[in-house]
This record gives sequence, C-alpha cells and structure tokens, in this order.
Amino acid sequence: QYATKEACRGMSAPTSLDEWHVKHELRYLSGHRHMEWRFELEAAPTQITVSCDADWAGDQRTRRSTNGGVVEVGKTTIITYARTQGSVALSSAEAEYVAGVMGIQEGFALRSLLQELGYTAAGTVTTDASAAIAACAKRGLLRFKHLAIKWLFVKELVDRGEVLMRKVPTKFNKADFLTKPVTAVTLRANLELLPSLVWE
Repeated sequence: QYATKEACRGMSAPTSLDEWHVKHELRYLSGHRHMEWRFELEAAPTQITVSCDADWAGDQRTRRSTNGGVVEVGKTTIITYARTQGSVALSSAEAEYVAGVMGIQEGFALRSLLQELGYTAAGTVTTDASAAIAACAKRGLLRFKHLAIKWLFVKELVDRGEVLMRKVPTKFNKADFLTKPVTAVTLRANLELLPSLVWE
C-alpha cells in the first residue's frame, strides 16, 4: 500500500523515477502472485485493536509524514492503510500523535458499525512512540499548542477511558511497513504479524 500510494502521487506528471518504482513493484508482485486475506467469523467480537505508526518527514519533496495503520477485530485484520499527512509535522512526536488520532478515527468508525449490528467492542491503540502516548495521557496541550482543535479529541477519549493507548516495540508494530520503503525480508517479517494474511 505504501508503494502504491507513492506511485499514485506521480500519476499527473510521471517521471522516469516513477516508472522505475512501478516496475519495481511489478517485479515484486510477479514473484508473490498468491496472497489470501482471510476473514474468519467470531461468535462475538469484543476487541478492536488499531496499530499505528508514522514516518516523520519521510516525503523528500514535501517533508510531510506518512501514516500507517492496521485495524483488527479480534485476530482478524479488517483495514490496512498508508496515507500522507495533510500538513507538515514539526516533530516526530507530533507525527506519531497525528497517526494515533487517525488510527482512532478508523477504529471508531468500525466500532460504530459493530454497535449497529448489536456488538460492543473495547478499543486499544498500539504504537511504538512513547511521546505520543505521553501526549495523550497528560493534561493540557504540551508542546502541541499550534495543533488544530480536531486533533485534541483523542486526549478526552483517553481521559475517559474509552481508548487504551499501549506501547509496543518497533519490530512488533504491525503498521511499521506501511510508512516507508522496506526490504523484502522486512516486508515478509511484518506481514507475518498479520495472521489474516496467508501467502505462498
């Protein structure tokens, strides 16, 4: 998804580098032609887990960060995404915080759907960024005084206990590979963290 996102950004005025990126993707896909995304039914889904990450200022042209996320219900992966942030983050902590907010938005949308179907699910957000977790847990704006009000709603959710923020090591962060270019070995290691994906 990250590679496709980057390739799509050059569609309006493609360069030879964009062409090289697309060919590189096609070479990878030609060697990995079979992948299944399995959706296994659970009797009563009770847990939504959102794994999120951000690559601070990873875009060399705009210096914007990339958000990556994996949303799971129980052990089933429902949504994965890689998106460029809408504005330049002034620190890695800010980029990770914004990634967390966007992850919570995805989780809340899924939780609303489950509620309409008659299920109640708790929400947990995992990230490898201690600064983002600290920003959500402490009162006040900290050093993010310039952030728009819409980014601050997550602090209220954490204060009310509606969302649990949990730290995981980077190598176990399921969203890490959605934020930057990675090697085939790293990609495989990250995909193995998603039990819903099976490939040959």
